[in-house]
Amino acid sequence: MGRPRRTAPDAKPTTISLTLSQHIVFQKLQVKRQEEGKAKPTLTEVMSEGLQLILRTEGWSQTELERIFPKQERSGAIVRVISKRRRGRS
Repeated sequence: MGRPRRTAPDAKPTTISLTLSQHIVFQKLQVKRQEEGKAKPTLTEVMSEGLQLILRTEGWSQTELERIFPKQERSGAIVRVISKRRRGRS
């Protein structure tokens, strides 16, 4: 079973380059958040959080940020119980 999608459905992929030390710091952040009991962040989530912080310091209003970065609603998994009595009767 795959990991639930945590990015917007209309998000387009892009490429970034990280140095070795930047990649190591990112991994440390992932470990730290996991130890705190939070979900392991993806690189996309970390970059999005960082962009929001920069925009706040540039004076963007909370309304503008909420329009650009809407909260993703997570739907629960659909669980189906499969009966053990699925044998055909002869």
